[in-house]
Amino acid sequence: RQLRTVLVWLFLFFLVFFWTIPTSFVSSLIALDNLRKLVPFLVDKYPSFVRLFIKGFLSSIALWLFYLILPWLVRLLTTLEGVRSKSEVDELVLGRLFVFKAVNQFLFLSLAGSALNKLREMIDAPKEIPDFLATTLPSQSTFFISLIMLYALPFYSLELLQLFPLILWPFAKCSQRTPREEKESWRPSSLPYDQMYSDHLLMFMVGLSYSVLAPLISPFVVMYFGFGCVVWTYQVLCVYIPTHSTGGKLWPVIFNRLVFQCHCTL
Repeated sequence: RQLRTVLVWLFLFFLVFFWTIPTSFVSSLIALDNLRKLVPFLVDKYPSFVRLFIKGFLSSIALWLFYLILPWLVRLLTTLEGVRSKSEVDELVLGRLFVFKAVNQFLFLSLAGSALNKLREMIDAPKEIPDFLATTLPSQSTFFISLIMLYALPFYSLELLQLFPLILWPFAKCSQRTPREEKESWRPSSLPYDQMYSDHLLMFMVGLSYSVLAPLISPFVVMYFGFGCVVWTYQVLCVYIPTHSTGGKLWPVIFNRLVFQCHCTL
């Protein structure tokens, strides 16, 4: 099992850094300026609100779609590692998803869009790196505002509608052979605590980091957690059926990362 643990961590290490290649490619491909070069006859005919949507939200949607398969992949790797209990799997998946999103989805996107534009200047004058970051990082707040709005509005709407289970249910029904299996296909799944809390930790990190650099992001973070409190309370009480209990093991994982984020911000 120790060998499998090392192999899984090595795979996750490479995944953190190489995952940026397809996401960056797709995000840059659907950017408005690049679309104008590829299909100018279509982009020029778009009305103004469509161009604003492409510029503001389409890259965030593409990034969100790429990260949809991430929790499933990390859970599969954790299961192949040899972890037996579901509560331990949830605990490990939550910690690994947080590391992945903190490095790949927060640090890389912040630095790639701001610091890399002035990489030559920072190499020539390393003492002025804090000043460069202070002037360039706030420009990335617009992307994170779009990402927060995507999570707070369309994502929570899809969560309430349960659209993905509704789409997948006919395919699951075709594979059921007995009445008991068909009845089980109607049973709601358990709440994905690892995915939910990793998203919350990411938004908390974004809000805590950019609240000083770009205070405009703070109301959107409050909106995200306000909507989330209502949506997830309803989903926990009325929709999802728990299949196992972690016994409170997720709380130390979440609390330690919240304190770590506060220390990093200070």
